[in-house]
Amino acid sequence: MSKELEALNTYLTALITHRSELRRDYMIQDKELGKEIMVLLERIRETEARIRGEEFGVDEFITDSGEAEVAVATAEIAPVEADTVPTSRKNRAKLDYPGDVVPKTIALLREAENGLTGRELLNLLKEKYGFEFSNPTIAINRILSFTNEIKKDNRTFYYSSDEIV
Repeated sequence: MSKELEALNTYLTALITHRSELRRDYMIQDKELGKEIMVLLERIRETEARIRGEEFGVDEFITDSGEAEVAVATAEIAPVEADTVPTSRKNRAKLDYPGDVVPKTIALLREAENGLTGRELLNLLKEKYGFEFSNPTIAINRILSFTNEIKKDNRTFYYSSDEIV
């Protein structure tokens, strides 16, 4: 029995050693790929800056030392207002789904004779009630989770008074 246990421990040690070697190799490859990605991103930024500079009348010259020298043309660059800068993400709205969104959704579906697609439903909720959803899929799933009165057939949502028991 002790030889079997010793053999299993030896095998376990070999597997753990092999696993750590694979992780080490993976980490080295990951670092190399990370460096390549950083170089490509830097080149993309330089190219975008060069393109933007051409759009706004800015000429950019890269010297042999790699430093950029910028010469501005005679055109004036208008200052950017703080209000005109677009945000990269939508603001998260805190909505009362069970008390506010679901009853209004049911009312809209009752009015629709042929049902509504998810896009139509969310557009109507936005137009009529001003509900902004940052993620339409999550919004639909949350609405469906709070009620059994809304049925889905393919991509169309219907109102159904049948309660699931």
